[in-house]
Amino acid sequence: MASATARRYVYGRLVSYTLQSLLHLLLPRLGYVASPPPQELLRRSDVVHAEDDWRMLIARARARLAKAHRLLAEGVVDEAGEEAWRAAIDAVNAAAAALWGVSARSHQALRLLVTLLRERGLDVLTEFGVAEALHSYYYNPGGYGGEEVRDMIGHVERLVEKVEEWVADVIEARYPRFSALNPLAPLQLLLQRAAARAARLWRIA
Repeated sequence: MASATARRYVYGRLVSYTLQSLLHLLLPRLGYVASPPPQELLRRSDVVHAEDDWRMLIARARARLAKAHRLLAEGVVDEAGEEAWRAAIDAVNAAAAALWGVSARSHQALRLLVTLLRERGLDVLTEFGVAEALHSYYYNPGGYGGEEVRDMIGHVERLVEKVEEWVADVIEARYPRFSALNPLAPLQLLLQRAAARAARLWRIA
């Protein structure tokens, strides 16, 4: 039974990685482009062109969350909370990179991104607030116990999930703009959905 679960896990990860790699290659060629950033972002020096693809940022956020849980299990509670905060940064920047092609380089810019993204249908205000509390805890430890931090990390995990689901919806919503000129648009949509299903498979296994 254990070996079957392990095989399912490995297969799911392999499929997810393959599909996401195909998307990374195909999306630029199939017409996916970011929207122009709003003026509130263009005026800021701490909002820059995104250097990393949103998929890479999401993958890094999940890796940071895995590290946070590992640190928590080792009893390094403050470091676990700070790693979850870094995961939240990656997730918010992933949404901004997917929508506008930008990323934040300061705490204040991150807060602005969260506000602007909420206006566009991605509400992670509560989860981001929890992540901020974990960040504060890193510099002023003593306010939370291990179980409380574990619950707070769970909120950050939900933030990452919300971003991933929202970005998929945003990209799907743009397909009709290119469908008349892009005969491969249905394949684009199929790959996105299959990758999301495969990612859920290996996370659950």
